[in-house]
Amino acid sequence: MNDFSFRLNPYTFVRKYPEYLYLENQVSHMRAMLPINEFEWFSSVNHGLTYRFGQLCDDCVPKRQEAAKTLRQLNEAWIVDIEDEPDFSERKFSYANKDKAERRFANIPTIGNAVSDSKPYLRNLQIELTDACNERCIHCYLPNAKKDKCRALSKEQVINILHQYREMEGLKIVFSGGEILLHPHLFHILEECRRLNLMILLQSNLVSLTEMEIQKIKDLGVFNVQVSLYSTDEHIHETITHRKGSFAKTKRNLELLVKHDIPAMISCPVMEANYPTVRNLHRYAKEMGLDIYFDFMMMAGCDGCNDNLATRLNVEQVKEMLKFQLEVNPMFVDAISSSRTLEEALSKKYARRKTMCDILSASLCIDSDGTVYPCPGWNGMKLGNIKSITLSEAWNGETANQLRRISINGFPKCKGCDKQNFCDMCAVYNYNENGDLYDICPRFCEMAGILRDCVIEKYDELH
Repeated sequence: MNDFSFRLNPYTFVRKYPEYLYLENQVSHMRAMLPINEFEWFSSVNHGLTYRFGQLCDDCVPKRQEAAKTLRQLNEAWIVDIEDEPDFSERKFSYANKDKAERRFANIPTIGNAVSDSKPYLRNLQIELTDACNERCIHCYLPNAKKDKCRALSKEQVINILHQYREMEGLKIVFSGGEILLHPHLFHILEECRRLNLMILLQSNLVSLTEMEIQKIKDLGVFNVQVSLYSTDEHIHETITHRKGSFAKTKRNLELLVKHDIPAMISCPVMEANYPTVRNLHRYAKEMGLDIYFDFMMMAGCDGCNDNLATRLNVEQVKEMLKFQLEVNPMFVDAISSSRTLEEALSKKYARRKTMCDILSASLCIDSDGTVYPCPGWNGMKLGNIKSITLSEAWNGETANQLRRISINGFPKCKGCDKQNFCDMCAVYNYNENGDLYDICPRFCEMAGILRDCVIEKYDELH
């Protein structure tokens, strides 16, 4: 049937670029990139209204049948709702249905044709609202001296940035610090994000969060709250934060987020202090229905100081962490177990890692004094200051364009390496640790080799 009624899912965001329409649902996390020459008619679709496919996409539109098929795929991905589907009311975030939903979407690819050779568009912006922080974490890449200055962007400055970002068809906005809850105008800023139809993500330790603020976060439809929790052991957590009482406050407020069905995840850098409690923290996260992200690379300070790297895991501990992640990631295990050969297992998408990120392909960061960086922590690579240039000028400037030309071919050490598919090499980590983005941290090579060995070991075990 090629005629049906449909609407945008309430949690879907749409952005129009010259080459394609970009759609993303913040509940299912599914994305679509639709060629503008085939889906120009879709750009008139607005939230809250129901449309007949046959009226929007008439017989004059080329590939009408293919367009109808695509709409059905978008419905399956929760990006649109089709009238004859029964589960409208279920298409919202719930911890009760979270695991089932994640499994459902695990193997659905991005819908539509990605335009890989198009110009980069800014879709992700991180703003460090304030340097002020109520913790002094031993691993943090932000120096304590910076936190002590308590610099912050004004409400007016942030709102100006948000409007510039939206004019550029920006989509996701990440607020970080410091500690964002210490910014006096945080919720005024979040309300402006909602008016601009931006997808909101918050990074916080939750220490100062109140129940009234929890309700505000719920009402604003925040995409995700990323919470710093380092252990289920109070003493260990507070050894890391250097703040007595921080554990109870963070844990209590995290559980309140879950109670109110607010999407949240635990972010946990793993270091010598909390390594023994990782399994317990993972178990706690799963019991609560929370995603959890473990980072055991550790980035040097943005001021070039390497003192925090003394907290890094040793090689044997890294190996145990990687084996643990393989053990507890069901999609990873499924990918390896379904492989017919070892070569196939080594190329599966869940086993594959990017050799390096795509610098300035879609993201920027602005810190508390307005300085623009390619990404958080890369304070030595300034693209300008938002007080003197526009966001568009920073994004399209010569420095930004030079950084975009960086490729893996510029790293001689990586050429011909059989561990490339397992490497998370990052230019920012290189720069902060060694003062040179091309000077690769040996830890990346070690971790890539260990991960490759772990995948081989897991394949042998499953077959």
